[in-house]
Amino acid sequence: MKLHPLPSSHRKRRGFTLVELLVVISIIVILAGIATPTAMRALAHAERLEGLSNLRSVKGALDLFASDFHGEYPNDSTAEQITELRRDDDEPRRLRPARLEGGRRLQGGRLERNKSREPERSLTSNDYFQQLMGNGLDNEKILHSKAFQKTFRMSRVNNDGIVDRGENVWAYTKNLLSTSGSHIPLVYDTPTHTGESPQFSKKTWDGRILVARLDGSTVPIPIGGTDRRQGPVRDTIRGQSMNLFSAESLEEGELVPANLQLIGASQ
Repeated sequence: MKLHPLPSSHRKRRGFTLVELLVVISIIVILAGIATPTAMRALAHAERLEGLSNLRSVKGALDLFASDFHGEYPNDSTAEQITELRRDDDEPRRLRPARLEGGRRLQGGRLERNKSREPERSLTSNDYFQQLMGNGLDNEKILHSKAFQKTFRMSRVNNDGIVDRGENVWAYTKNLLSTSGSHIPLVYDTPTHTGESPQFSKKTWDGRILVARLDGSTVPIPIGGTDRRQGPVRDTIRGQSMNLFSAESLEEGELVPANLQLIGASQ
């Protein structure tokens, strides 16, 4: 019986050569190099949009609060008013302990100093935003943003009704009224350093900070300075360029940062 050779299609197929594999790998590396920056920019853009949305929500909650307190945004005086309101409330369910400002807690309707804190810490924006809980704000998540974990130590939001350390990323200007200067920033990124010329991280929003002004505008503003990591923020106010967070710009207001710890900073 005569055997016929198998058709070429049935013969054993030759594998890739080393050169062919290197060419394929090179193409994959090039495509990845092109796609990665685009993907990172898209992710940063999505994070910034979410940050602006959260900032608008916080500003909206502050406006609702001010409408209930004769134009006053959360301050030391409104904390006392909230205490009195809760003490006079006859509904037991609303007399649950709630953190107000500094080392104070509302216990059974009485404002008590938390004696376990020695020395008492300075107030942060967390304490003033705490006044919003149940007064225009019920979701702690809008106070949070993963974008800040590039610079600060963050905590997971537990939605327990208390604005704990690491849960809130936004700084706040206290002592303002709804009739204060429309250019004044009310809510914005927490600075890395405070003082006469507060410094802000350039890592969070790609060289910008997010700001919600009293006039209702919510915008990203470039950070200046030559330091690649941080710098000051300037803006045109009344036709003059000045530090957006200087005493002259904030007028009667006072910058209050969030309760955050810089990465690498000591406790």
